[in-house]
Amino acid sequence: QQQRQQQQKSGSSGGGLTALNAGGLRELLKRSSRKGSNKSSAAADPATTAATVINLDDVSDLYPGEPEKAIRALLQQQKLTTSSSSTNLARLLQQHDQEATSNTSPKQPLTSLLDLDMTGVHSAVHVAKSLGQLEAFREHYLDQRRLQISADLQQPLNFLESYQSYLAQVTGFFVLESFVQRVTDDLVGPAEGALLWAGAVRPLRGTLELALDQLGSAPLMLMVKDFVLLACVALERARYQVSLVTEVLLSSQGRYHDLLASQLQKQLAAAVDADVLTELEIRTEVQHNKLVAEYGLPWQLEGAANARKVQLNPRGVPPLPYSAPFTASVPEMMRLVRRFVSDSLAYLRGVYSDAELLPAVLHQRDRMLSKVVVEVLSAKAHSIGSSEEMLRECMKVAANVWALRTAMDALDDWTIDQVRPEAASAAAAAAAAQATTPGAAFQPESSSSTQAPQ
Repeated sequence: QQQRQQQQKSGSSGGGLTALNAGGLRELLKRSSRKGSNKSSAAADPATTAATVINLDDVSDLYPGEPEKAIRALLQQQKLTTSSSSTNLARLLQQHDQEATSNTSPKQPLTSLLDLDMTGVHSAVHVAKSLGQLEAFREHYLDQRRLQISADLQQPLNFLESYQSYLAQVTGFFVLESFVQRVTDDLVGPAEGALLWAGAVRPLRGTLELALDQLGSAPLMLMVKDFVLLACVALERARYQVSLVTEVLLSSQGRYHDLLASQLQKQLAAAVDADVLTELEIRTEVQHNKLVAEYGLPWQLEGAANARKVQLNPRGVPPLPYSAPFTASVPEMMRLVRRFVSDSLAYLRGVYSDAELLPAVLHQRDRMLSKVVVEVLSAKAHSIGSSEEMLRECMKVAANVWALRTAMDALDDWTIDQVRPEAASAAAAAAAAQATTPGAAFQPESSSSTQAPQ
């Protein structure tokens, strides 16, 4: 009791820390530290908790006789240790994320069916065969695939906006089924694959027929046709018969060319109506090549009074300037006709074989000429009155018709070059050989039509 009274007196009077008080304070701080570490360990892993353990110095070494300063120093040390531990933890987490990102390679897109992992399919077939349930498994698989293709073949609400995804979905289905048939021996046979395709091709054909009939623009039909052919190429490589699909494109070519012809008729009528039927003066060699030689148009009238022996320059250009025997609408009409042939070829290529392509293009071109061009020129001729001035305009219209007729041979050669590009090099070689023949630059006076070499 005397010792306790002396210790209390010395502690209250001197204000210093004795060994007993220092030990009690140290145990108190350690207990609070243990409680904090236990709470944090519930949410953190052991490595993180070990990194945040606070090493407390001996209280007796801190500010002897000044307990308040000692407590503040310990609290400041705890804050510094906690902040440094949090910084280290954040740094460790960031480093871990970087290592995980570097070790994880990005997912590469499939470039071949051989990249598909078919382990699950082989395992399922093996298990079904081992259990003696292979036939039931095959029936279940085919039933599920029939349900899937039936859902894929549902006609889209807006075909023009979703035709690519629609065709890609159907094509991908059958390409994958062909691959499954090749890599599995007992799951899907050739007969089952043929039945799946036979059940799908008719709804697909009906959707395409309805969509092509509703499209009111030739460029839109051409765009759909190109994607349909792309799908047919993929299906053919997967050993499916696509003749029923390509027949839809064959049957829609008439509508496509009717739309082209309707557009061309408007453009030709606008060009002819804008022509004031005045003489076309050719002043430069560039103008001659662009308006006359490029389209195979004659540069002087057949049997004209001023027709004479004319020496052309080495590039096949007559003396400049000269007045063309046609008006300004003729070169524009030839340009529009050639564009029609190019658009027709764009649709027919791939629908017809190489041997059938040229006759098909020539048929559509001649059909357009006999209907559209003739109607436009006839309408222009009938719009001219019977006065003397109008009679001269009628003669100019007749000269335009003659010039267009003369340019048909050059149009044939140009069409063949477009259909068969390999023939263009042979034609160029023949033209070069003809140009080197002596006397080829002179045009006889009695020639029926004088044309500049192309």
